[in-house]
Amino acid sequence: MPIPMPEVPPAPTTVETFRANVVRKLQLAVGKDSPHARPRDWCVATALATRDHVVERWMEATRRTYDSGAKRVYYFSLEFLIGRQLLDALNNLGLTETAREALAGLGLDIDAVRAVEPDPGLGNGGLGRLAACFMESMASLEVPAYGYGIRYDHGIFRQVRRDGWQMEYVKAVAYDTPITGWRGAHVNTVRLWSARATDPLSLVDFNRGDHVGALADRVRLEAISRVLYPADDTPAGHELRLRQEIFFASASLADRSAV
Repeated sequence: MPIPMPEVPPAPTTVETFRANVVRKLQLAVGKDSPHARPRDWCVATALATRDHVVERWMEATRRTYDSGAKRVYYFSLEFLIGRQLLDALNNLGLTETAREALAGLGLDIDAVRAVEPDPGLGNGGLGRLAACFMESMASLEVPAYGYGIRYDHGIFRQVRRDGWQMEYVKAVAYDTPITGWRGAHVNTVRLWSARATDPLSLVDFNRGDHVGALADRVRLEAISRVLYPADDTPAGHELRLRQEIFFASASLADRSAV
C-alpha cells in the first residue's frame, strides 16, 4: 500500500531563478561561459539544474520510507529502458514551461537542448520498457520501489563477444538513477551495477614486459557489464549471459542484506 504522505507543493521556481541556476551550473559544474558553450554543455547544465529539484524529493521520499518502516517493491530486470530523462523529469516536476521560457531567454530551444541527451540504451524492447513503466508508475502511485539491473557500457547498440570468467573477483559499483513520479510527489530509485576488477593491473605481468597481458584479467572481468545481450551462439556467450544474471542478482541481494 502507498505510504500516506502530505501533498508536495509545486516547486517555488520562477523562470528567472531556473535560468540563473542553469547559467550557474554551466559555469561551475560544466566549466564554460555562455558565449563558448556548445549544445551538449547547455544540455548538461539544464539537466543539473533539473536534478536539484529531483534530489530534494528523492531524499525526502527515501527518508519517509525508512521512517515509516514500509515495505518496498524490489524489481530485478536485465533491462531498464528508461530512455532520455530530462523532459520526463521536467514534465513530472511541472517545470517544462518554466524551463522552456528560461532557456528561450538564453537564446536556446528546449527541444534542441533535450535532443542532445543520449539514450542510455539499457533495454531492447518490451521487457525493458515494461520495467521502466512499472518504476515510473510506482513512483506516481507513491509506492516505494527499488529497481536493480546492470549498467551496460555499450547498451544494446554494440554486440561483442567476451569471456566473463572469474566473476567472483569482480567488484559491483552502484550507479543510482532517480525515477520521478507525477508532480514529483515521490521519487524511486533504479540502481544499476557496473562490473569492475578489484585489481585492474597485474603489476607482475606488466614488469615482465607483457603490457597487454597485464590487463587481460580486467578485460575478462569487466566484460560482464559491457553489453546488453552479448551474442550467445558460442559457449563463451552462453556463459557470459549467465554470469551477468548471477552478477547483478547477487550484488542486489547483498545490497539489500546490508541495509
